[in-house]
Amino acid sequence: MSIHNFSLRPLHNEEHFKFHTDVDGLITEATPEVLKIPLLYPPYKALLSNELEAMDKISKSSTTEKIDAADIARDNVIQGIVKMDNAMLHHFDPAVSEAASRVKIVLDSFAGITHYAYDKESAAIIKLLELLKGSLAADVAAIGLTSWVTELEAKNKEFDDLFTSRYDEQAAKSALQMKDIRVQIDDAYNKFTERINALMVIEGEAAYADFVTKLNLRIDHYANLLALRKGRNKAAAKAATATPEA
Repeated sequence: MSIHNFSLRPLHNEEHFKFHTDVDGLITEATPEVLKIPLLYPPYKALLSNELEAMDKISKSSTTEKIDAADIARDNVIQGIVKMDNAMLHHFDPAVSEAASRVKIVLDSFAGITHYAYDKESAAIIKLLELLKGSLAADVAAIGLTSWVTELEAKNKEFDDLFTSRYDEQAAKSALQMKDIRVQIDDAYNKFTERINALMVIEGEAAYADFVTKLNLRIDHYANLLALRKGRNKAAAKAATATPEA
């Protein structure tokens, strides 16, 4: 028996903090004295508090709130375009309703776009705009959506500009602090897990088995989470590079 080897680096900040919070709970349950890490535990505990503080500063960034608002703004324009196009499907002029039908085919191929991850949605909107301003430009004009398309382009740019510079100066400092703290707490974690692994070899597993079993279950959970995310990211990247059929 041994504590599973696991790289914490790919975890998102919230996941990273939750993992270490779980580990802290297991140490408290088993007690540092039984695990024979009484000198290694206090620095680890202090770093966990520092990580929470840094994470709170990042999450409270005013830029983060602006990004969320900008995303909602572009989503509203997309929803408006869809509603306008649906209304034009029933236009009395057959030429207009036919134009709306052609636009709807493309819009339907981007169904769910407002629920995409930030970067994936930005890429999808760019592709959608290429079609609406290109081969479908005449149809877009016929159903009165030209100004809506212009507004979507503007709103998407506003979002991307904010997202690119997502942190203000203070948030950037907090992000750097978080990066440093993560390295430090991971190092503290590695020190006491290496010690426990060594003690099991020297003294036997009995005193440590319950702690190690529970810790390994948590490690396996996060390892599976990362594996699933890697698979989703590959699928999303493939989808983002695919050109929707008109």
